[in-house]
Amino acid sequence: MLKRNILVGAASALLLAAGAQAALVINVPNATLQPNQANQVVSLFVTGGDAATGFNLRAQIGDNNSSATTPAFTSADYNVGIWLDKLSTVTGGPAGVPIKKYMQSTIVLNTGGDTVTGSGQLVNLVVSTVGITSGTFALKLSGTDINADTVFIGSGGIDLFASITNGSISVPEPSCLGILGLGAATLLARRRLKVVKVRR
Repeated sequence: MLKRNILVGAASALLLAAGAQAALVINVPNATLQPNQANQVVSLFVTGGDAATGFNLRAQIGDNNSSATTPAFTSADYNVGIWLDKLSTVTGGPAGVPIKKYMQSTIVLNTGGDTVTGSGQLVNLVVSTVGITSGTFALKLSGTDINADTVFIGSGGIDLFASITNGSISVPEPSCLGILGLGAATLLARRRLKVVKVRR
């Protein structure tokens, strides 16, 4: 009986320890951006809750080894979510010639023993579509030409790998945007007409 209780207790402790820190997950969004416009934001979020001391962002817009014109990274803004109110150092930035289709950026907490919980807003990617009138482009944090995936930094500098689902950036044709706007205006007008009829 004593052995059984010890085994049950040990198994429970292992399950609690395993559940204390869940795997980090980043689902890159399928973002829609305006054509021919600078300083547009794509927000990335993380779930899972592991404690991290930093983050190595390795991102790419467009397909691997492609010379096609794509939207370009302008910056990575870490003044959001999980990094707020933490002393940190950010290095790196956009890369690529002639188009800045890569982002290699690192944020590291400055105070020893300080950590963030990997759950919440992670970073805002600032993107320019100047010169892009339409198209859909891969937005990758894994499987990039950089030959390094995005990873978190754990205590002692160890890599904390995240489960990453890549996304995309869509830039609809301006005529599509006009049609969407017209459809929204029509729905709004019909709703107002119904409200007026009900009040009578």
